[in-house]
Amino acid sequence: SNGFLVKYSNNSVRPFSIILGWISNVRAGSFTSQGNHIKSSTRLVAFNTDQADLITDLSSSLSFSLSDLITDLDFSPFDDNLLATCSADETVKLWRVCEPEQEQPGGAEVTLCPGEGRLELVAFHPTSSGLLAVGSTKTAQLWDTRRQQSPLAALEPHGDQLQSLSWKQDGSLLASSCKVSQSYNIQSNSVSSCVSLQSAQGLQSNKDSRILWVKDSDHILTTGFDQMRGREVRLWDSRKMGSSLGSANLGTSNGTLMPLFDPDSGLLTVSGMVRCSLLSPLTDSMKAAVSHCLTEAPTRGVAMVPKLALDVLSCEVMRVLQLTDSFIVPINYHVPRKEFHADLYPDTLGRTAAMSAAEWWKGLKSPCSPPPPSLSLPLSPSPSLPPSPPPPSPSLPLLLPFSLSPSLPLLPLSPSPPPPSPSLPPSPPPSLSLSLPPSLPPSLPPSLPPSLPPSLSSSSLSLPLPPSPPPPSPSLSSYLSLPLPPSPPPPPSLSPPPPPPSLSPSLPPPPPSPSLSSSSSLSLSSSSSSLSLSLPPSSSSLSLPLPPSPPSPGPSSKFRHLQGAVLHRDTHFTNLKGLNLTTPGECDGFCTNRHRVAVPLATAGGQIAIFELSQAGKLADTGLPTIQNSVNVADFSWDPFNSHRLVVAGDDAKIRVWQVPEGGLTETLTEPETILQGHTEKIYSVKFHPLASGLLASSSYDQTVRLWNLESGDEVKALRGHQDQIFGMAWSPDGKLLATVCKDGKLRIYDPRKSAEPVQEGAGPEGHRGARVVWVCDGKYLMVSGFDSRSERTLYLHSVESLSSGAIASAPTDVSPSTLIPFYDPDTSVVILTGKGDTRVYIFEIVPEAPYFLECASFNSSEPHKGLAFLPKTECVVQEVEVARGLRLSKTSIEPVAFRVPRVRKEFFQDDVYPDTAVWWESSLTASAWLAGSDGKHQSISLKPKDMTPVSEAPKEVQVRKYLPSSHYLEEKTDEQKKDELLSAMIGKLGNMEDNPLPQESFQGVEDDEWVSDTHTNTNVHTHTNTNVHTHIYPCSCVFQGD
Repeated sequence: SNGFLVKYSNNSVRPFSIILGWISNVRAGSFTSQGNHIKSSTRLVAFNTDQADLITDLSSSLSFSLSDLITDLDFSPFDDNLLATCSADETVKLWRVCEPEQEQPGGAEVTLCPGEGRLELVAFHPTSSGLLAVGSTKTAQLWDTRRQQSPLAALEPHGDQLQSLSWKQDGSLLASSCKVSQSYNIQSNSVSSCVSLQSAQGLQSNKDSRILWVKDSDHILTTGFDQMRGREVRLWDSRKMGSSLGSANLGTSNGTLMPLFDPDSGLLTVSGMVRCSLLSPLTDSMKAAVSHCLTEAPTRGVAMVPKLALDVLSCEVMRVLQLTDSFIVPINYHVPRKEFHADLYPDTLGRTAAMSAAEWWKGLKSPCSPPPPSLSLPLSPSPSLPPSPPPPSPSLPLLLPFSLSPSLPLLPLSPSPPPPSPSLPPSPPPSLSLSLPPSLPPSLPPSLPPSLPPSLSSSSLSLPLPPSPPPPSPSLSSYLSLPLPPSPPPPPSLSPPPPPPSLSPSLPPPPPSPSLSSSSSLSLSSSSSSLSLSLPPSSSSLSLPLPPSPPSPGPSSKFRHLQGAVLHRDTHFTNLKGLNLTTPGECDGFCTNRHRVAVPLATAGGQIAIFELSQAGKLADTGLPTIQNSVNVADFSWDPFNSHRLVVAGDDAKIRVWQVPEGGLTETLTEPETILQGHTEKIYSVKFHPLASGLLASSSYDQTVRLWNLESGDEVKALRGHQDQIFGMAWSPDGKLLATVCKDGKLRIYDPRKSAEPVQEGAGPEGHRGARVVWVCDGKYLMVSGFDSRSERTLYLHSVESLSSGAIASAPTDVSPSTLIPFYDPDTSVVILTGKGDTRVYIFEIVPEAPYFLECASFNSSEPHKGLAFLPKTECVVQEVEVARGLRLSKTSIEPVAFRVPRVRKEFFQDDVYPDTAVWWESSLTASAWLAGSDGKHQSISLKPKDMTPVSEAPKEVQVRKYLPSSHYLEEKTDEQKKDELLSAMIGKLGNMEDNPLPQESFQGVEDDEWVSDTHTNTNVHTHTNTNVHTHIYPCSCVFQGD
């Protein structure tokens, strides 16, 4: 058995400190490459985004733009700041990542051009500096980064797509897997031996596979798919590849298994791409899984954090970074121990290369061909170290602490110094005391200034360790980071010179807990040697800056918890029959205004049913009056300024204008009020002008957009310049401009009154399946809903001022054939999107600065819907904090849906949610006036009811303490005191017996001389002188006989 358990930091109830470890605002997207899409060094994490960018630094989010999609990346094992990338443009680039405060280089440090087609894989050699293995379509090459003209060698070509590469830990062998399920082991330590030594037929599937060396042994681990699409993990002996040593089946799924192996602990982490799970089996003897971790978000990639970055004081044995669509989530593996155990942390690989690439290629090696020098793990992490620090002494293990979390560095501790001898007198306090109380956050400067000399004399700054350090509590070492000197420590016999004059400390006095104390130097002490580092004599004080505030998890929307709710069944239209489910993609499916809704029917003649919203209920089975267009309906829309006028575009290139009578249809309409003719092909869509009454725009297959004056029935403008089908169009909020999105991949903006040609043009969505466009953020941006090159539905945001620059932001949603139809609320800047046949409604708040898209809670329905249309803002119930109310069209019903913001004090008007809204259902000018050059503007009204007070003016709520003050508990009475009080209260309630006698005590009894004694029964009997009365004698009783 083993003691490795998983501690996943993304559980359902998580403290805020854990969420700070996440990296937010990540736009990972979907990738069609063989890499893991994320890699980590001890200080940096790099991942590629959906826009051919590379993000590296955790705190400052450094970004490098590349010309094409990054397919794989890898950090140098000997230099944290050296990153290699390969991309689809057939180049390999080495990037030198500078510190966040320094200026980043404008380009790559080294560029290699293998010239073998699209590059898929890149991997640094584990023991030699500057040696890279680069995988292209069907072959792999070895490159020396110092020799950029040609590769060292090109390995034997594979039969199909190369999918994975893995170096053996000692760097002598290279394993690969390809699409035809063959694994190759390549001897690559001499020119003559770069040939395939062993090959094996792996899993019988052409899907993605991965290969990995297990420790420094001859075992190889592979992942892939079997013939039944089951995901398998297999273990092989590289010396005998005829059959696998063992296998494990991990279920059926489409996600590629990405293995990560920790040679020190023997833990293997297998994560499924897209699938939200993470397995951690042991590789030795293919044991069963140690733990199975289910994650919340789909996995786009995984990476293992180097061993030197782990927090060993909390017994962390492995850390994995999960790349999701929006976050990078750290997953920590801890062993449940109460104190540090050295057996969990054997010596790990160091950071000094054993040789150069040229030496490795020549076959030079030490007698035992050792890997890089081993290091003892630090007792606390820290984020920075020199690339190749030499080991100071065999007797003093070199401690290299790192921290990968957004918190800043930790101080290295000495291995385990002996406790001070009790016989020695206590030393006087030093002239400078550096003490960091536990209340400080783990974020202080990574190192002292670079002007520190290698060694100077001063009193030593030492940090003793107790024999059993406490677990996970924040260690003192997490608050300061000082660099180790490059020179070896002086002999123990050398005594330091006397300390300099007094230095004024800038930190508070040290607490009794383990602390840092010194005037100006750092000392790592052990029983045999010590290492000191001190400040120059010119430094009179050491002042540490205040720690920065913890990183923010990212901006959030006040509508992020927006809730959608279907209203009561009494407001539904049910028993809807014959609905047309095949309307064109440019049509919204149905339309509504505040009084009535229009629904297309599948009956012949292009019929449209009209339902009055005030007459909801069960519809009649037959005899339903309709509007007959005589041709199939392409699109239709209500006039925003006339709730009785309906415009219908047909397949015959004509636009019919219908007038619905007051109270709804009582009979079938067959003759339109007006017919507009001018297009020569089928019409795509129609849009009314937002300000001018009677002004209509229509798009057609003839690749033109025409403007119509409904009052005169004439065509007034024709806009040209489109090269293909027009997917959608939208008027700007001020009514001056018209934007269109076209199948030719272009986004165009027209000023119809000035020119028939577009005034601006830019790149639109790459997909050719449909798109929509809408103006957002007061008309400063265009939001386009479309598809990317991988047929994934994506939202794009374009700046109107620089349309030709392309999208400034994007937000992928999911994969589905229908186009997302947007509804934008200018009051809240919330956009609500859904597609025909969807069951999910997406909600985003769009802001004019990064990250632009703030995702909110989505609304899900139980069955697919045909469309979603929205009512004016005045139809919302502000008492329930409704920000939008729409109608959801399903196959057999129309249901009202209210979108509400959860608020506590609903008795007040939420004026932060309801600004003054535009009266867009009233026109501000006529079509003729607009065509003549006039502009209008909508009036605004407040939605506040007269009987409600704005929440901004509401009285402040008195905060109720969750717990009583400590004085209450200190003054709490004991059980004896409570008992005495209870008795006193009972007595006080009963009252005093003397003051309140009982009623029977007031009765007059019998005189004493009236009693006689009965000697037989020894009882007293009362006698009466009246002889007519019989005297009854009762034992032990008294009887009074009256007349």
